[in-house]
Amino acid sequence: MNTGDSAPEKVREAAAGFDRATALWDATDTGRIEDCRQALEQVTATMSEARAILLANGDAPPEIRAQMTAIRAGTLRLERLVDAASALVRTASPATTECAPVYDCAGTIASESLSTNPGVEA
Repeated sequence: MNTGDSAPEKVREAAAGFDRATALWDATDTGRIEDCRQALEQVTATMSEARAILLANGDAPPEIRAQMTAIRAGTLRLERLVDAASALVRTASPATTECAPVYDCAGTIASESLSTNPGVEA
């Protein structure tokens, strides 16, 4: 942390970082999900620096507190979206890759046994 930085400067930096993270967000692009996550980590680190400056200098002005509260709330919402999209990608990945067929007890591929055996109803 640069000792010349003030809390308002750090809050502005965090707000700009949050705007960057929001611009990066795209749930359909795994690379951008990761870029957004990294941007949010930087926002969180910058907010921690601002909080440390405020604790060292005393109480924060109400407008700084309001900005910090808004940034934190937005960051939490976007973090939830990033987490959910990351979980979906992890869950969907095995389903979209080639897998070995699953055989039933009769030795036929399980997905084919329902469609080729007229005596079995789904």
